[in-house]
Amino acid sequence: MAAVNEGRTSNELNRDQGFDRLVLTEFIGRAARRSPNRTALVFEAEQRTFAELDDRADRVAGALAAGGIRPGDRVGLLLIGHPALRFS
Repeated sequence: MAAVNEGRTSNELNRDQGFDRLVLTEFIGRAARRSPNRTALVFEAEQRTFAELDDRADRVAGALAAGGIRPGDRVGLLLIGHPALRFS
């Protein structure tokens, strides 16, 4: 089996197996619809559900749209490397 897959990317293998490419926000949205109360992230004593992450992504998208960002525009993101900040 390894020889058949040699030199192929994981995206190529996934496509051949019938999996579509999935953007992270799409994954979170689907998971929020299927299992909204399921834990998605844990950092120390804090937890976030898929519904909470989906809501946060919607709020960020709304703020970007209000600022004039449109689908297809490129947006830079700078995060301090501490997971606790990603919960805010």
